[in-house]
Amino acid sequence: MSIPRERPLPFEKIFVVGLPERTDRRDRMVLQAALSNLSIEFIDGPDGKDAADKAIPIKQGHSRLTSGALGYQRAHMNAIQAPCPPPQEFMFGNLPRTVGPAFSPYGDNWDVLWVGNCGMNFASNAYPDTPKGRVIHLNDITVPERRYLWSFNRPFALKDIYPEHTRVVHHAQEGVCTLGYAVSQRGAQKLLHEVGMKDVGGGFDILFRYFCDGSKGRRRHICLTVQPALFHHYRPAGAKSAGSGIHGDDFQHNGSTDMVRWSVQLNADSLLEDKTTMRDQLPDGSR
Repeated sequence: MSIPRERPLPFEKIFVVGLPERTDRRDRMVLQAALSNLSIEFIDGPDGKDAADKAIPIKQGHSRLTSGALGYQRAHMNAIQAPCPPPQEFMFGNLPRTVGPAFSPYGDNWDVLWVGNCGMNFASNAYPDTPKGRVIHLNDITVPERRYLWSFNRPFALKDIYPEHTRVVHHAQEGVCTLGYAVSQRGAQKLLHEVGMKDVGGGFDILFRYFCDGSKGRRRHICLTVQPALFHHYRPAGAKSAGSGIHGDDFQHNGSTDMVRWSVQLNADSLLEDKTTMRDQLPDGSR
């Protein structure tokens, strides 16, 4: 997570999905949210082994997913069903002169804003119905130099085509990982229908990709994304296995946040002391 501007993000609610026993991660999220002027709510990730076979939509020939993958998918389905606050009420004898319409600050014709990912492709002719437009932000100082950028997707067009310090907003295609995303109310309903009630033939991040791409029996939806991502992994100092079992016995000597220059987590000391000078972990020209 990078340090935001003075005003908080204009979303109705921000949910954090995770296992309740990972108190270390919750401590970090609570601190980052407080230092960023954000209000968050936790959604507990259930244990997938408790999911009844009858409650899991599976096509013939597909096997039951691992308990971790099932718990991950169920946690996101629970998050998008979280109740919204009741509508504001006005007394008939004390009506305001006008009541303006409620519009999203990011427009209204979208289902998902996929703002945290591990890789994303620009729309190609392989998906003829996906809009190909891009919004290019040149000279964005919050974007580190290209040598610090990485993606699970190849080719990495952002790095190959555009100059240093470029951020691109576009329709999502073939995305990897769901590190952070926003949904409209309409988008939440569609996610529940397309991901929660259809074949659970992969992890949630894979199903999320199918939802946006319109593949594997799903309809295409309006998913907007950004490269490089606005949210990314924070990797604390210590055993890498604490963050993911795929890292084995590797050890990380210093904390870092991938592809984020002014990280909230890495500047927590300065923010807590109300300092105005922040450390850029990926400065230009550094080695």
